[in-house]
Amino acid sequence: MNPKKFRGLMNFWQKSIRFAYKDLQEFHKWSDDEIWSKVEAEMIKNTNGDLGPDDLDWIKEIVTFKKDATLLEVQRMKERFKNQTPLQDAMRSLRFK
Repeated sequence: MNPKKFRGLMNFWQKSIRFAYKDLQEFHKWSDDEIWSKVEAEMIKNTNGDLGPDDLDWIKEIVTFKKDATLLEVQRMKERFKNQTPLQDAMRSLRFK
């Protein structure tokens, strides 16, 4: 995939997960700390602990608008988790429990 197209998809992904994260928080009326602790626990459970502290810190910074993902970071996570979507799966699970 050409880098420009991948960057567009990456930006779409980032906006989408931020929206879904905020929507989940508002749906359950959770505080900032509550939503993160629930999403984090669900991601760890769904990946059998394959997400490490660095991964979790990176994801938290992305969903809380503290940083934007770089192309290299997204490519690394895509390679590492192949067809898994830990964050999306966690949010979907928490929304429909």
